[in-house]
Amino acid sequence: MTAPTDHTTPSPEIKSAPSLLNSGDLYSGAYNFMSSISAGVDPRTGGFSASVSLPTGAANDLRGPISQLRLSHSPLMGEDQGFGLGWMLGTTSWDGASQQLQLNSGERFRGEIVGQNMRFPDVRLPVVAVTVQRQEMWVRHNDGSCERLIPLPGHASLWVVSTLVGADGSALTFDWRSVGNAAYLQKVSDAQGRTVLALAYEGVTTHLTLQPDTPAQVVMSFHRVSGQLRRVTVDGLPDNGWQFEYTRSDSGLLLLNKCTQPTGSTEEVTYSEANGLNLPAGAPFARMPVVSQTRKDPGDGQPVQLVRYDYGLYGSNNYFGWPAVRQWRNREDNLYHLTGGGDFLYGSTETLMDARGTVLQTVSRAFNRFHLLTRERTQQGQTLQETETTYYDEPWLPIARQLPYFQFPHKVITRKAQLDGQRVLRELVTEEETRYDELGNPVWHRNALGGIEESEYYPVSGETDNCPADPLGRITRLKSRTVSPPPGTEGPVKQTRYRYQALPVRQDAPGFALPTFVQSSEERLLLVEGNQSTELGRSTQNFINDPTSPHHARMLSETQTVEGKSTTRAYSYTLTQAPNARALERAVLQEKVTITGHDGQSTVAQSSQDLYSGLMVTEQTDELTRLAFAHDPLGRVTQEVAAPDSAFEAKVNWVYSLSANQRCQTRVGASGRKETVWLDGMAREIRREKQTDSGETYTAWTAEYDLLGRVFRETAYDPGNEDVPALSLTTERTFDDWGNVLTETGADGITQHTLADPVALTGTRWQTDAKGVAGAKTVTSHSLDGRPLKEQLYCADGVLQHELSWTYDGLGRCISQSDAMGRETRQEWDVLDRLVSTTLPDGSVIKRTYAEGHDSELPATVSISHPSLGSNEVLLGERKYDGLGRLVWEKVGQSVSKWEYAEGEIHAHSQILPDGTRVQSERQPELGDALLSLQAPGISVFNKYDPLSGRLLESRGNLGLQKDHWSPSGQLSKADYAWHGDQPRSQQQSTTPAGTVTRLTDADGAEQRCQYDELGRLIQQQGPDVTISVTYDAA
Repeated sequence: MTAPTDHTTPSPEIKSAPSLLNSGDLYSGAYNFMSSISAGVDPRTGGFSASVSLPTGAANDLRGPISQLRLSHSPLMGEDQGFGLGWMLGTTSWDGASQQLQLNSGERFRGEIVGQNMRFPDVRLPVVAVTVQRQEMWVRHNDGSCERLIPLPGHASLWVVSTLVGADGSALTFDWRSVGNAAYLQKVSDAQGRTVLALAYEGVTTHLTLQPDTPAQVVMSFHRVSGQLRRVTVDGLPDNGWQFEYTRSDSGLLLLNKCTQPTGSTEEVTYSEANGLNLPAGAPFARMPVVSQTRKDPGDGQPVQLVRYDYGLYGSNNYFGWPAVRQWRNREDNLYHLTGGGDFLYGSTETLMDARGTVLQTVSRAFNRFHLLTRERTQQGQTLQETETTYYDEPWLPIARQLPYFQFPHKVITRKAQLDGQRVLRELVTEEETRYDELGNPVWHRNALGGIEESEYYPVSGETDNCPADPLGRITRLKSRTVSPPPGTEGPVKQTRYRYQALPVRQDAPGFALPTFVQSSEERLLLVEGNQSTELGRSTQNFINDPTSPHHARMLSETQTVEGKSTTRAYSYTLTQAPNARALERAVLQEKVTITGHDGQSTVAQSSQDLYSGLMVTEQTDELTRLAFAHDPLGRVTQEVAAPDSAFEAKVNWVYSLSANQRCQTRVGASGRKETVWLDGMAREIRREKQTDSGETYTAWTAEYDLLGRVFRETAYDPGNEDVPALSLTTERTFDDWGNVLTETGADGITQHTLADPVALTGTRWQTDAKGVAGAKTVTSHSLDGRPLKEQLYCADGVLQHELSWTYDGLGRCISQSDAMGRETRQEWDVLDRLVSTTLPDGSVIKRTYAEGHDSELPATVSISHPSLGSNEVLLGERKYDGLGRLVWEKVGQSVSKWEYAEGEIHAHSQILPDGTRVQSERQPELGDALLSLQAPGISVFNKYDPLSGRLLESRGNLGLQKDHWSPSGQLSKADYAWHGDQPRSQQQSTTPAGTVTRLTDADGAEQRCQYDELGRLIQQQGPDVTISVTYDAA
């Protein structure tokens, strides 16, 4: 800690009022459920809030820990922490005056220090464990990370985080300064002393620098006016940035009422204080203002969205406990400790409307006294979707007598209903249920289909050879998970068993870090049959165990074993320098992965990540394809280079423009051609532009969105050429009340109809022509998980033409299907969900086996049997693979083929045909393994490619030569042929920018011209001797 300096003093116009949140007078667990991350209305509280995510980025050579800071606004926060009145930096802290612990997640909990521990009266299963040791407080999280809090100098009751340590012992250090009554964060440093985040408070502007003095540096600036945060700017983006406006309530609260994005989209809020939420007697004020309406305008002519809010779902009930709570108690959630004969419920309703006030959708949400969502009901037109959640709480019991998992979901009931006014015509109801142990671990779950998942856990003390004791002394780890099909259905029961190992923390870990941490070391997949279990496969992990190494606890190897045969992925790491796509050296973590099969065959892949941004710098796949990347400080890809420093080097660049007037992303291909995507204020694609072969820009596609964010109209454009005029084709969609596409009408007037009924679990499809005449109709019924059960095809006159049907086992695998003639085909599957047997209607049985040592679908044998063959089974084909899954041998009938591979390559360089002929091939890894040559006795082919695009330019062989010519847009424009024994010939074609062929010249020099109608359909192809005309009916 260092003493404050002059430049950290708040500007004179800032007058910080006491914070109602920090005073504890206004405390509610409802504030732990802020549903919006950037900006939005919380349906519990009726407040409009905004937050800014501030990741510290990479630290400690990419080991972490990652500290996700969040700056959020609350009208109840009257202080200025250097970012403006009401804006709080979401780090973990303890306020002894209000007895509140705030976590970096934004959650707040009322705490009581008892001896050296902290007790949380409002929860039975705390998400953290807190230990108090003299002038230190250790906040230990379930993931093994820990935060050390110390008192802020000059403020004995305010404790701030000074160190964050990850489970492996890697640490971040936080430096603070006391300014007035507030804590000002100065910087965050990693264990190597490198600053990963720095702040400078300069008058009315605060500058936050991420990864300072590195190529990944980003500066965010927070601009205040009269103490209010009005603008947030980021280097590299327009100066207008994010803008905020406020209004004062009658009670003096500073309310956020408008947010403007850099893209120009706005969200404006109207508050109501007269219809606000009442507080019980004795509260800091009588009524809390609430949002009554929001207005979202994406700009660019897209529709404006209005949302109206109402908080009278349960009369005047609200999250403060009004009217059941008669007397306010400071520093407590007044609802948490309300008990009675029935549950206390409150809620809100939001109504989505268009600019004319037409209601499009209504969503109501109900919450219980613990602020848990109990029901969400969405009504749109004549459809209703409702999710009801019950918990393990008992309304008449105080928290101390509730079950430990009383805030966990018990049953989730989902309803879908078709309405007639307010009357339910029919509905579909599904239910899920979960049970827990005393520590809140889910031990039994039934999904909506009836499938059962059962879980078992190791005790806190661990189990010899399988799981070490938990370092925290309170976390149990998953021991096994068993998945069973629904009762009464077919299907295997599969179980996964887990093992763990303990690793020591890093040697440079802070003293308060736990000495060890636990990593998963093995997963075994078993087939369970009664009391017997059979191993299907296992995966084991080993980690680097060297507390002095920068790579301590990183993966060392991972071994997959199936049927006794193992494939191993070995990892190695290096801290080094690597050139990015722009040939600029970057400090990177290089990872090399060597995959070795059970037969010793291996392949290698490697990648490198920027040590400061964590972004990929270089990558080489197991197919030897090399890529390099460059990013801007905002993490956006600006250049990608394939095959760098080779004859095949190809560069692709991206250029970004983001402002209220211009929002687009331009891709400049390796040949220099540009493609631009334009966005509206909500970052949705509204236009795409491309270039013609002459370099002129044209609009290729446009889209329009409805109020629910769906594309209801899109148009494709072709500027044509000298032979055909410009063309635009528009497709329009309508949607049903469920949100599914109801109709899709093309430019030709033909409409595709889809009538989906999620209540009856049916779907009906048909087509009407431009005159509205309907064609054949297909009706499909499906299961709850969307699998087809029956399909019926009706002629236009309503006569059933044919019917298909399917049945499934309890795991959703098809076990039989019937065709239009009623003939049945049956299927059987193995425990790895691979098809092993198919019985055809004529009695033929096709059986498949799969390669040993692999759990993927690599067929080893295919055989067939039939009653006419007696007991004989005819082997149709065999295949063998190496340890990497590459095909090496195949036998079909009596014909045998073989493949040979070079070390580390995926494609074979040699194939031996059944007659013994050896075919040699060579490929170019830089061009995606494009074929360079193919040679066999009497046959030779040699190919040449464009080094930038990878397109074939020349193919030369023993039969002759072919040369291809390409237009700048990638269309084949000409092909020259010189076949032995024939004269040289050429074929040519002309196309529009969208690829429509308008003129053809065949190999004999005859020219043909194509004509199209106003819908882009071919209507005539005219040659020297023959003219072909095409007409179309209404369908």
